[in-house]
Amino acid sequence: MKKIITLLVIFLASVGTLQAQNQKWWGYIGEDDQLMMIGVGQAATYHCAIFVPGNHDATNGKSLRSLSFLLTAPHATNVKAWTASSLPSGSLSASNTLWITDVEQIEQNNFTSVTLETPYTIPAEGVFVGYSFTISSASTEDDQYPVVVGGQAQVNGLLLRTNNGTWYDYYEEGFGVLSLRVLLEGQFANYAVSPSMVQDTYYAQIGQSTDVDIALTNNGTATINNVAYTLTVDGVTPELLERATYYGRIILPGQIFIFVGSILVAVQHTRKQFLIPSLTGLIYNIAIVGGGAAGLWLSNHTGNDYGLSGFAWGVPVGAFIGFFALQIFGAKRGGVHYEFIIEPKHPDIARYFKMMLPMSLGVGSMFGLEFIIRSFGANFGTSGISSLNY
Repeated sequence: MKKIITLLVIFLASVGTLQAQNQKWWGYIGEDDQLMMIGVGQAATYHCAIFVPGNHDATNGKSLRSLSFLLTAPHATNVKAWTASSLPSGSLSASNTLWITDVEQIEQNNFTSVTLETPYTIPAEGVFVGYSFTISSASTEDDQYPVVVGGQAQVNGLLLRTNNGTWYDYYEEGFGVLSLRVLLEGQFANYAVSPSMVQDTYYAQIGQSTDVDIALTNNGTATINNVAYTLTVDGVTPELLERATYYGRIILPGQIFIFVGSILVAVQHTRKQFLIPSLTGLIYNIAIVGGGAAGLWLSNHTGNDYGLSGFAWGVPVGAFIGFFALQIFGAKRGGVHYEFIIEPKHPDIARYFKMMLPMSLGVGSMFGLEFIIRSFGANFGTSGISSLNY
């Protein structure tokens, strides 16, 4: 079929059907989608279907009340509407369908609706809904290309077979979806939208933008005029990045105090002064815990969330007191005096770098291993890093 299909672009008006409050039309085709017609160009029997998933937000727990399809071919005969648990092969009958009925009258240039005698509850595994017809004479263009499709192509949105051939999903052919809708019955939310990517993968160069096509399905009863969305990259939202940046700006100055304080601690160790340097970690941790407690107290009394902010502010406060201010006091107490001198050829400079090299290699290898573990572990799900560590 796909090798000899010719496309004829047409525009057809979709006339809405009255529905109750607990009913909603659902389908892959949209109300404003541009429509076109496809076919084999000759007399043939067509079987057309879509798949209605049972685990979709709009269909879960709902009942199938009726179906509506668009058929404009003037020589379409033996028109049948049907539902099936699997795509039927061979001739349609009660043995390979769940429900089947003859369609006596076709609404030209409008949707033809067929109501089930008994509403069918859509199972979790879903159901196939379709219609079949025979073109007895391909004397007009509508008879040569009788299958009306449109919109964006979606998986299971355009399932076709002709005569006694096999079923084929025309998703990858880019013909759009079948102009078939189903009337669902049940309880619906006022506002509910399900987004789906038209393609699985999109690519963009670094620093460049790209357009992403997203199909939105309105699963609620109210009309959707605008949609708010959240963009995530590898599961990280902009709000999370913004919050992490905010806390990083609070914590970062504390590292400066720790760096300067480490030199003062080292000077005191060379003079065999250990009491005040031993208080760095104690004061640092007390400040972090105290900041968190203060944040929780403020949260309980103001109604705002200050818990994480309290822990974050405890880092620079603890670093300033424990690593900087207290160590300046300890160094001065031991007789240390600061003097600004630039003398790169001083023998102690060379001796310092020689002594620092082994330690730098050792500490650097530890950080390098941590980087490798995080890089590989990120590719194995949420527990990948923990598994590699332990």
